[in-house]
Amino acid sequence: MAGYIGKAKSLAVLAEQDPSIPSQTDNSGKYLTTDGTDASWATVEALPDAIDVNASAPADSLAIDASGNVGIGTSPTKPLHIYGNTSNNHQIRLQNDFGSGADWTLNAYGANGTLYIGNNLDRLIVDSAGRVTMPYQPMFSAHGTSSGTSWSTAVVLPFNTATANVGNHYNTSTYTFTAPVAGVYFFSASVLNYPSGSSSYITLHFSVNGGGYSGSIPMSRKQCSSQETIQVSGLIKLSANDTVKARLADNSGDYYTANDHAHFDGMLIG
Repeated sequence: MAGYIGKAKSLAVLAEQDPSIPSQTDNSGKYLTTDGTDASWATVEALPDAIDVNASAPADSLAIDASGNVGIGTSPTKPLHIYGNTSNNHQIRLQNDFGSGADWTLNAYGANGTLYIGNNLDRLIVDSAGRVTMPYQPMFSAHGTSSGTSWSTAVVLPFNTATANVGNHYNTSTYTFTAPVAGVYFFSASVLNYPSGSSSYITLHFSVNGGGYSGSIPMSRKQCSSQETIQVSGLIKLSANDTVKARLADNSGDYYTANDHAHFDGMLIG
């Protein structure tokens, strides 16, 4: 293709002067390209659904500034800037239909500057002061109704009334907490006991999967000669579906689990 110096001319004129430039006839909407030797017209290939912008979309529906910042609903001031002025139009949605699927949204709405993360429910909330709450984090708090029950062998304490039971992972019929997921859990328990003999040792411990107490499981052992409350608490690493109960061992006597004498609590830490 020859070079041209001087006053600019249209392609039509240039094509008349230089046969190496292909004619524009019947080539509307195409672009001129070259392989380094010959020039030709080429068609812009359509990319269906790759980018779909409705002609009636408002200004700044999608904006990219000179610094490469991307704005959705606004002119961006950050690498990714999403703006909305109603309760639900400024959120990020992550959806995956593979397997059982997942559909999560991240919302920043409300006049209080609160961030919400959830899948149709607010699973994690961060308020404007940075305080984090997880309303659906597994936890329970239970007590019993016994005003005096004799025992002479190791016994699972019957905490049959739950005052809180997020996720319903504590069973008030079997007095058992079942871990919904693997993780580290915090447990606490107490019971009022009347020993059957003087200077008796009594052990309160957590029974994991029906086992006894050991050095790896929190326990409390006290020498009691009269009415006394014994308490135990600690962290336990559990696998999904592991079970935990509160149990008395090592002696005999009468125990009291009524709500002002005893409790059994637990929660997922992480």
